[in-house]
Amino acid sequence: MRQSIAYALIAMFLLFQMHGCINQSQQTIEPRILTFDDCVSAGNPILESYPRQCRMPDGRTLVSQKDVFDIGMDISCGYDADCLLVNSELGFSCCFAGNCEKIDYSEVKWIAVNRAWFGSGRIADCPHPSECGSGPLCFPKPINQNYTARCIGRKCQKAPK
Repeated sequence: MRQSIAYALIAMFLLFQMHGCINQSQQTIEPRILTFDDCVSAGNPILESYPRQCRMPDGRTLVSQKDVFDIGMDISCGYDADCLLVNSELGFSCCFAGNCEKIDYSEVKWIAVNRAWFGSGRIADCPHPSECGSGPLCFPKPINQNYTARCIGRKCQKAPK
């Protein structure tokens, strides 16, 4: 008798588990919204502010990293090693932004900034790397590496090699 009750309980448990799995698989999965651009693409409202902010339905606001990047840009330097070429259109390049794009340093969007400032900005303004998911599987080759970041007159500048 005890054995048949135990089997019945196990069978009920398994049925409930299966039912839960079926319901979960039928639910639509919302795309993860981690950036200002993701928020805007999802149709959420943009607040009238600068830097621009997008309000999520749960009340969070996501700030335009491009705007933050432009406002606080630091190009000061003491040495060439203080400078770095970055794609200004991507702000702090959060969550693999731009990883699969061509790299043509001759384009105007590639600018020289202070390396430490850029690194600090990524830490402060980007989601933690664990929140970004897995990176894209692409290996873009630079098509024009004839420019570099140099410290000229104590300012980071893009210069021909």
